[in-house]
Amino acid sequence: MNKELNKILNNRIKRMRVSLMTYNLKVEYCPGKYSYVADLLSRNYKQKIKKTDDTLKDIVHIMEVVNLKFKNNKESEFKKAILEDITLKLVEQYVREGWPKQINSVGDIRHYHKIRNELMLEKGLIYYGCRLVVPRVMCKYIFKKLHESHLGINKTLKKSKLIFFWPGMASDITNAIRICETCIKFSIKKIKEQLKQHERPSVPFHKVGLDIAEIFVADNNPCGSQEYITFATQWRFEVILSSPYYAKSNGLAEKAEGIAKEMITKARYEKKDLNLFLLNYRNSPVAGLEYSPAQLLMARELKTLTNFLNPNIFKPKLVNCVGEMQTQENYQKHFYDKTAGPEEKQFTESEKVYIYDKFKK
Repeated sequence: MNKELNKILNNRIKRMRVSLMTYNLKVEYCPGKYSYVADLLSRNYKQKIKKTDDTLKDIVHIMEVVNLKFKNNKESEFKKAILEDITLKLVEQYVREGWPKQINSVGDIRHYHKIRNELMLEKGLIYYGCRLVVPRVMCKYIFKKLHESHLGINKTLKKSKLIFFWPGMASDITNAIRICETCIKFSIKKIKEQLKQHERPSVPFHKVGLDIAEIFVADNNPCGSQEYITFATQWRFEVILSSPYYAKSNGLAEKAEGIAKEMITKARYEKKDLNLFLLNYRNSPVAGLEYSPAQLLMARELKTLTNFLNPNIFKPKLVNCVGEMQTQENYQKHFYDKTAGPEEKQFTESEKVYIYDKFKK
């Protein structure tokens, strides 16, 4: 019974609600299994059913108190735009004379037909509940007013949904903010990119994040220095540098570093041997797989204080989990890219771009 009248779509329930408005009732739902004694009124009904009040039969919507204040001559502009808008002119006619049961035409009129029970007319303006329906020609003006403080997408949408309405408003506002020059210039600099996975090596230590190997993935500092590049050239290994100030581009190494720091901190706190922490980590299955790092590298588990009772696990046994790893990588990339930006954009000559200078405040 706390639901607003304009949000009740069923006309029969709406008429019943209006009929009960003169009474101060508190209605509570009681499931049938808890109704141990049948209600007298539900069993001892009259044979002659009283007809429903005819004055409530044609109720379609309930008028609400709408107090939108316009500045200058904007109210007259809205009214004029409604008269010139073919769709809203038809909506106004249907609100006055009644809606057809089915709309065969395409476009915005089908959307208005779905919310027809919540549309109303007031002084030449159309309202959806307490929200003003905006004609298409006025949408840019409304967006400019909503976004004059250049707030984010979520805040602008929440603010707009309190006052205005037009079909596709959320997508229109979202797209407009994404191409707003001011918002782009002062947006968050570290945009989440799509996940770029490294090629899986065929043998251990073919490609690592540490030590000297054929391919070395590292941060720019100090591995981007001229001395290190010269060293890599002399020892004939390739250096792949991560994106500057974007640690996620070398996420695997960063994650390993975080795990190592966490183990060091916990070992110091509990005053235990760090090697014991490392041993247990190397014997623990990798996320998404049933094999541990020790099994992947040495084809067997390492002896610990808990698995020495079963000597069979120390016998070398080659594991082939290429398919499982590929499935896990595809699964990870699929869900990661859902919240990432679009793919790399190819810029054209003389195209305007913004470059973030980290050292310039």
